[in-house]
Amino acid sequence: MVLHSDLKPGDDGGRVLAHFERPTGEGFDSVRFELPSLKMIPWEGSYSEDELQGFRELLAANAHLLYEFASVLAGLRRGTKPKEFVPQT
Repeated sequence: MVLHSDLKPGDDGGRVLAHFERPTGEGFDSVRFELPSLKMIPWEGSYSEDELQGFRELLAANAHLLYEFASVLAGLRRGTKPKEFVPQT
């Protein structure tokens, strides 16, 4: 499962937190990354280095979409009407 936060304002244009989770027999493995830096935030679980690198690659390739969705979510929380979503081709 992949979840993301709304856009967190900042001087650098803002940031988005992306969360990856999967169920285990004891609960969940989870990891969180901050965009745009791809900095890993403390996590718990047993993801391999290959899995973590795969997450980084997925986020790097799709950061523009996460920022777009996060901006819409932030606007909805503020009560502003989001712009119509037009997919990039």
